[in-house]
Amino acid sequence: MTYLVETDIIYAVMKREDPLKDLARLVLAKSRKLYCSSASLIEVLSVLKALGVFESLASKVGLLGCLQNMTFVPVTPQIAAKAADIHIKGRLTFFDSFHAATALFLNATLVSSDKAFEEVPGLIYMSVKEYVSEVLGESISMVGGREKG
Repeated sequence: MTYLVETDIIYAVMKREDPLKDLARLVLAKSRKLYCSSASLIEVLSVLKALGVFESLASKVGLLGCLQNMTFVPVTPQIAAKAADIHIKGRLTFFDSFHAATALFLNATLVSSDKAFEEVPGLIYMSVKEYVSEVLGESISMVGGREKG
């Protein structure tokens, strides 16, 4: 099975404190193979700019390339068109639309803490907790972390 993670997993490990941090670390450390939309890289840079820390942290985004088990999927014209369609229909935010479109393109299960993905027709969504428990076989009770929704 193919799994695509969205930016909330990356954010959680980058932040000093995040309710999802422990679960996100498990996902990134113990998964054999993950995919992520390259739109996540732009999303992370956008947030860093909005937070006023772009100059000091932007260069660190390149470190995401060191994740041996993560493949960043390029945004193709087909993915961009599907993302636009999802966003126009008001189902997801701009960047979340790219994550959903990429997962649909790959026929992948999208792993996220954001239950809004459940609203996208044809998209297979799995919560981070479900992924950690069912795919990685880790006990959730031993790991801190809450999900949105």
